[in-house]
Order: sequence, then C-alpha cells, then structure tokens
Amino acid sequence: MNFTNTNEFFEEVATGNVAMIDIKRYINLITDNHNIEYLKSLNSDIKFFISIYNEDLIAEITDADWLEKIKYYEEKGENIPVIRNENMVRKLYEKKGLPFEHLPEFTVDYDVEKIFYPYELFSIRKLEFYIKSLIKDKETPQLKKQKPNKSLLFEGKDLNLLERYKLADKVLNIDSTIRKLKIQELEKYQLLAYILGCDKDNARNLMNGTYNAKDRDLSQYFNDLGLKI
Repeated sequence: MNFTNTNEFFEEVATGNVAMIDIKRYINLITDNHNIEYLKSLNSDIKFFISIYNEDLIAEITDADWLEKIKYYEEKGENIPVIRNENMVRKLYEKKGLPFEHLPEFTVDYDVEKIFYPYELFSIRKLEFYIKSLIKDKETPQLKKQKPNKSLLFEGKDLNLLERYKLADKVLNIDSTIRKLKIQELEKYQLLAYILGCDKDNARNLMNGTYNAKDRDLSQYFNDLGLKI
C-alpha cells in the first residue's frame, strides 16, 4: 500500500483500513529500517496528528450532544466519565520557583473521548503504541541469551549447590580438610563459601547437614571414577 505522505498514512490508519503488515512495512521504509532518530521524529509527528484529530472531533460536539449524553448517564444512574490530568499550572509554578503547594496536583475534566467516541482513536493509538515500542526496543540494550555450558551439566542438568559440595567432598575430602584447619568456625564456613562460590550461611548449612535441597544419586558417577561409596 502506497501513501503520498505520512499524514495520509496516519489518516488511513485512523480509519482502520490499513493492515498491520502494511503498517510495519511502511514504517520500516520511512524510518530506514527503524533508525532511532527517524522513529523519534515519527513519534512526534503522530502525537501532533492525534492532538489535531482529537480537537477536530471535539469541535463537532454541540451543546445538544452534551445535554443528550448527560441525560443518558443520569437515566442509567451512572456518573459521567471523567479523567485526571496533571495540573500544568502547578507544574509551571514549581518550575519557576513560585509557591505551588496550594494548587491541586491534578485537574479533573470530563473524559470527552470516552463519552462521545470511545473507539474513534483506537487504531491510531495502537499505531502510536507500536512506534513507542520500536523506540523502546532500540533504546534498551538487548541481552544475549547465553547457552548453557554443556561441560558443566550432569545428566543434562546443572549441579545444585548440595551436589557440588558432595562431589567436592568425595573427590577432595573437602569437609574433613576444612574442619582440621586451626581457624575459627566462621572462617571455615567462609572458606567453603569461597571455594563453592556460595553464601556463607549456605556453607554453614552444608557443613552442618542442614542445607535444604534435594540431591541426585551420584553413586554411579563415583563408581565410574573409581571412588568407594
């Protein structure tokens, strides 16, 4: 689908006549494959378009329309929808260093969009959200998903802390070696924590046999290593 300019594109999207695949292709084209600066410019453009579009819709609402809507909500026994907006006067006073505490933080106004045209801006706001999501993806560092190191897996799974402790103890007699050292108990736990790369409290529980975890049967592996069970 071809568009003469971006405003025409916005107008067509607002009517709901543009498929998502065409939206993605057009944005990719005009932003040179999602160039971040072009995306930000497009985001400013769509904000301005929505503002003007919304004002045009409001301009069409007559006093008679308001009276009809008020009557409608009264007959239903419902409160007419309102919206809270940040009080820009308070914000301006605060920025200029003027007393602002007496001004309310928010102003309450009728939610004109919800009252008169709750679905009119759905498609164009959906486009706005999509553009913002593209910007967010570009600005957020993508963390590379690390593949598990197969050489560190036992039977296809990572060894938990208890299993690593039992393996180290069986091969290196680590528990007995540490206990024989002429150092304080807390230092022994700290030493084990250094060796296993774990928390000192976990090291204490391992040595005291109170570490709460399930371990797999490693006896066959010990047999394969020629170690006595």
